[in-house]
Amino acid sequence: MGRHVICRLMTEKVPFVVIDRNEEVIRNLQEDGVLVINNDATKDEVLLEAGINTAKGLITALPGDAENVFVTLTAKELNPDIRIVARGDIAESKSKLIRAGADKVISPSVIGGRRMAISILKPVSVDFVETLIHKEELEFEIEELVTSENSPLIGQTLKDSRLKQLTGTMIVAIKRNEDIITNPGAQEVILKGDLLIAIGTRSQLAELEKLASAKEGKNYELQ
Repeated sequence: MGRHVICRLMTEKVPFVVIDRNEEVIRNLQEDGVLVINNDATKDEVLLEAGINTAKGLITALPGDAENVFVTLTAKELNPDIRIVARGDIAESKSKLIRAGADKVISPSVIGGRRMAISILKPVSVDFVETLIHKEELEFEIEELVTSENSPLIGQTLKDSRLKQLTGTMIVAIKRNEDIITNPGAQEVILKGDLLIAIGTRSQLAELEKLASAKEGKNYELQ
């Protein structure tokens, strides 16, 4: 699991550090140019050495649920604003991890079981989604973009924004506060702080980001 996480983060060029106690794992990661700390992630001083107090996110994928609860609790105490994704193999552990401060709990057995079932029921759809998400050489990607207060998209309906024509991207969902609007209609109005979930090529998504973020001092207008 850790290896898959690392590969994805490297693909996305996200800076990160790995904490692990396995000597062989450490050597292999160092050979791949990964920044690693050979120590125990359940220790406060080790998390601090890794930069937990300024980190944006933490993925704890230790083999034992109790260890993941402990790491989650410690990390949240050291950095209350950090987003934590934790592995939880036992169903009863999910509530404990959430109470400890995890923002998302991933159960490999649950996800694996669901994936196997739907792979039988809807094999083509599953192959398409897996290709879209996991195939590195595929040009299309899924991206999350937040609309800033300077964005020209604010107050526009999806139809009037002409995002499809201007950027080539497709908005598949909008997260607004705690609600998720799936398959939003053409008359859905874009609001400040909306998180747009879009599909497109990297260049198309880059154009959408310009419109969504519209950093102060820059003027982006809808044509």
